[in-house]
Amino acid sequence: MKFKLGNRFFWVKVGAVGLDLFSVSLLYVSMVFLRLWLGGDFKPWSYFKLYPFLFVFWIVFEKAGLYQGCAIYSGASIGPVEEIRRIFYATSMIFLGLGFSNYIYHPDNYLYSRAILLASYLGCLVLIPANRVFLRKVLASRGWWGVSTVIIGSGKIASSIYQQLSSHSEYGLLPVGYFSDRAESEVLMPPGATHLGSMDRIHSVSSALSIKYAIIAEDNVDSAYISAIVKQYGIDFPHLLFVPCLGIEETAWVSPKDISGTLGLEIRHNLLIPNIYRLKRILDYALTIPCTVVGTVLMAVIALLIKLDSPGPVIFKHSRIAKNGRKINIYKFRTMVLDAPEILEELLSSDPALRVQWETFGKLDDDPRITRIGRWLRMTSLDELPQLFNVLQGKLALVGPRPIIEDELRHYGENADVFDMVLPGITGLWQVSGRNELSYEERVRLDKYYVSNWSVWLDIYILSKTFFAVVFRSGAR
Repeated sequence: MKFKLGNRFFWVKVGAVGLDLFSVSLLYVSMVFLRLWLGGDFKPWSYFKLYPFLFVFWIVFEKAGLYQGCAIYSGASIGPVEEIRRIFYATSMIFLGLGFSNYIYHPDNYLYSRAILLASYLGCLVLIPANRVFLRKVLASRGWWGVSTVIIGSGKIASSIYQQLSSHSEYGLLPVGYFSDRAESEVLMPPGATHLGSMDRIHSVSSALSIKYAIIAEDNVDSAYISAIVKQYGIDFPHLLFVPCLGIEETAWVSPKDISGTLGLEIRHNLLIPNIYRLKRILDYALTIPCTVVGTVLMAVIALLIKLDSPGPVIFKHSRIAKNGRKINIYKFRTMVLDAPEILEELLSSDPALRVQWETFGKLDDDPRITRIGRWLRMTSLDELPQLFNVLQGKLALVGPRPIIEDELRHYGENADVFDMVLPGITGLWQVSGRNELSYEERVRLDKYYVSNWSVWLDIYILSKTFFAVVFRSGAR
């Protein structure tokens, strides 16, 4: 069955609201009966009378803009990091209100279980973001997620945006082509990008295709040129996004400011705010300590398997570059044979293709140096477990730029200062954005983006993505 544009987005919103309310209801009922099973002395019906409170979820989430993307242009409103932040604050507000009404007004002279409320709250913080990931994947597979978008421009910025949006349908902006007056030899768009015509065809093509969203992405143009485009073609697109060519990496903490009628961009660098950075370290320890305690038995079993599989030490210690250029030793479970360096040199000298692969990705497909147990450890990322002790020592963070060897600094060039600003991490943005499939150039770009846009919410987003990447073995080897 086909739906008109408005109908489609209406039903997407209905589906999003319905999935959230159903999930919260199911979670709440599960917590009630779990508490009853654990020895709670209460009547379940007393808890089911709270169900009208579900409408508060809908109202608060609506006001927080968490259904905005579904109602207007699916997914095109807020990014995943901002979405996590809004979900946290909206859910916290709802449960604080529920708890306040419980202990102040005493409905029916009955106090509800704090354990049930707390468990439901923590469950919602996990379940609701998971709902949205699931919903996007299902809708994207059916072509229901996102809105057709055109790019105005054909230079480096336009090419980068076209590739990013084409590779990530969850962003909600689906590029159908680009407009450009450039000569064919000057066009930098990726292969497969559709040229919709010159600039003077914007009105006719956008009307014919019913496109309502456009992105202006031109290299090295002045404000007069942009103003002319907006004035001439802005009427064709209710949603017009302009990407400035400013060379600014920060996006999460850039906000527009009106200075007596002049547009200004305020850039806040969280890494320079000590109290916020201390919060990052508190989060590291709060998560690392219980993980280390729980993982001790597993690490002991892995150590035994390594000893039985091949001769050599259990732990591999390697020197890496850390904050302020300081060298640190990081710990991993050994996954290679003892004479791995000699084998690598022999392989690279005898096979030029392998050398190119090594210099591009820093790794080899089907690396013959990896042991049997080592291949399994890498596939599950369990070889990283000893790095938890690096975090406890204050040498690593859970999330940060990838810790690199000194020789890899050449790939960072003028961006090597990212290692002077923040501790490297066990996981990072590029590891969850493609992991080993990314080239050094893309890894450097993502590391720089992370440092420029750091926030606790970005860390939480990366940690959640890491969990799913490990569970589903996405990109691991």
